[in-house]
Amino acid sequence: MRTIITLLLLMTSTISAEQKTAQLISFGDLVHVSMKEDQEVIYTGEVSTNGFITLPYLGAINISELNEREAESNIKQALEKDLYQKATISVVVVKKAVGYIYIYGAVGVPGKVEIPLEGEISLAQAISEVGGFSKWADPKKAYIIKKNQENTELKHQFVDFEAVYNNLASKANLKLQKNDMIVIPSLADGAVTPGSIEVIVEGKVETPGTILFEPGERPTLVRAIIKAGNFNKFADKSDVRLVRRSAGSTKIIKVDVKEMLEKGQIHKDIKLQSGDLIIIDESWL
Repeated sequence: MRTIITLLLLMTSTISAEQKTAQLISFGDLVHVSMKEDQEVIYTGEVSTNGFITLPYLGAINISELNEREAESNIKQALEKDLYQKATISVVVVKKAVGYIYIYGAVGVPGKVEIPLEGEISLAQAISEVGGFSKWADPKKAYIIKKNQENTELKHQFVDFEAVYNNLASKANLKLQKNDMIVIPSLADGAVTPGSIEVIVEGKVETPGTILFEPGERPTLVRAIIKAGNFNKFADKSDVRLVRRSAGSTKIIKVDVKEMLEKGQIHKDIKLQSGDLIIIDESWL
């Protein structure tokens, strides 16, 4: 471990000012953070999905969407506020994370698609990577979900696939970026077969993806999470978001699943509709 840290410190000394401001830090990046005045203040690991790293004495601090120089400045200010008179900080992105987009609904193989090194992939290319549309697909109702930098708001953008395939060089063949989600509804109002319900569970569950409720099953939020393998150990169970599109508008419902289960308030479980999106973020508690 000491050898690895030494090599990382050598890398730090050879990085130019231009390089340190060239790229933004994002979740999944492998970073090395150290402090000259105190060798115990050190972190080597990945940036969390919410953009945080955890430093000794300081705790969790968000460094996402900052370049290395900006991250150094933020950490320095935080340490010098209450803990140290002087803190000389080094932040190095050792390895950029592989990026993914996610495609759900009526396609050949729903799931994630890796983004090339240049950082984007076209809409048509992404659909081809998952085997194209299934026979149930209704591409006229397809849309893209984009998150803002803080992962607190969602933006829906409808897609004109007819224009995409008429001219792959047109602006309709959108360039997708990391963490974009494409939703392809089906002809049966988002269901694979009449009477069934199809929803999406994304985030901190064991097997995120498309969840199908067969006719006769009770399609509820808690049951969908269980079908997705249940919460993983990083899940924020108290702030689950249900995103629902209806009549051309988007509604976001926040649900405290932890309280619901602990207090036995299962009657508050929410009935799902086809096309609902359930998002489980990472907890820092």
